[in-house]
This record gives sequence, C-alpha cells and structure tokens, in this order.
Amino acid sequence: RSFAGTPRWSPDSRFIAYDSLTDGNFEVFLIPAEGGPPRRLTTHPSQDSKPSWAPDGRTIYFTSNRSGSYQLWAMDPEGGSLRPITRGGAREG
Repeated sequence: RSFAGTPRWSPDSRFIAYDSLTDGNFEVFLIPAEGGPPRRLTTHPSQDSKPSWAPDGRTIYFTSNRSGSYQLWAMDPEGGSLRPITRGGAREG
C-alpha cells in the first residue's frame, strides 16, 4: 500500500517534492512538474516527511526521526549533502 502527500513546488516551478509511504515508512521524492518518473531522495528506514524548499531552490528541508527523535534535516535536490538542522526537536504539525 502506498500513500503520497505534502506536495511542494520548487521555487522555479520545475519540480515537486513530496513524501510517500514506501516500504512501511515515509520517504521524500522529487518529480518533474511536466511529468516523468519520480526520484526517491531519501532511503533511510525512518519517517522522512513534509519536504519544503528553500527560497533559492538549492535546499530541501524535511522532518525525520532518523536520529531517534523528530528533527529538521536538509539536503540538496539531488538527495546529497544530507545534514541535520536541529538537535532539540522539530516537527511540522
């Protein structure tokens, strides 16, 4: 069973980042706005969800419990340069 949600347009309107229930947990995906196959950006066995774009389009922020508690994480639109932003907890409601 799969579920997709939380779509967010990139600032240049070329891509949509979203989360999807995949393999029992949420992951972040990216799809071209004009259509085409989605690209999975996260592959960790945690809940990675609620992506949001930085205004310059060079960073995607998302919440994840990969460190044991929900924190804000960041990565580039290719899925690289993954880094934590918060350590004291963060989660979009």
